[in-house]
Amino acid sequence: AQRRLAAQGLLPALEVQGAALADRGAGWALSPGAAADGNAKVGAAAKLPLLLLRERGRFSAAAARAEQQALEVARVRRDVGIAVRAAANDVAALERLLGARRAAAAQARVLRDGEQRRFEAGESTLFLVNARERAVLDEDAKLAGLEAKRLAAGAALEAARGGTS
Repeated sequence: AQRRLAAQGLLPALEVQGAALADRGAGWALSPGAAADGNAKVGAAAKLPLLLLRERGRFSAAAARAEQQALEVARVRRDVGIAVRAAANDVAALERLLGARRAAAAQARVLRDGEQRRFEAGESTLFLVNARERAVLDEDAKLAGLEAKRLAAGAALEAARGGTS
C-alpha cells in the first residue's frame, strides 16, 4: 500500500476545466443554451511534482521496504522449516538409540539371569551376580533417561510444527 501511495506521487496531476458562459444580462451562470453561442471557456493543465526526485526516492524506499519484508517472511519460513527438520531428526535419532538401548537392557538381563543360574549351580560368586544386577540397573536407568529425552524431543517437534500440546 505504501508503494502504491508513493507511485501516485510520481504521476502528474491532470486538471481539465470547462465552462459555458452566458451573456452579461443573464449573469455568469451556466446555461444549457449558452454553449450554443460559442461562449465557452475550456482549459487543461498537467502538474508534475515539484520535487520529482524526492517522490522517486519515496517510491524506491517503499519498494525496498516491501522487498525487505518479503525476504524476512522467507527467512522466517526457512528457519521454521529448519527447526522442524532438526526436531524430526532428533526424534528419529533418539528412536534408533532407544532400540539399541532396549536391546542392551535385554542383554544385561540375560547375562544377569545366566549368572544367577551359575551361582545357584555353585559355579559363580555373589560378587559376579551383584555386578550383573548392577549392570541391569545401569541399563534401565540409561533407558529411562533416553525415553525422557525422546519425550522431550517429541514435544519440541510438536512445538516446532506449531502444535499446542
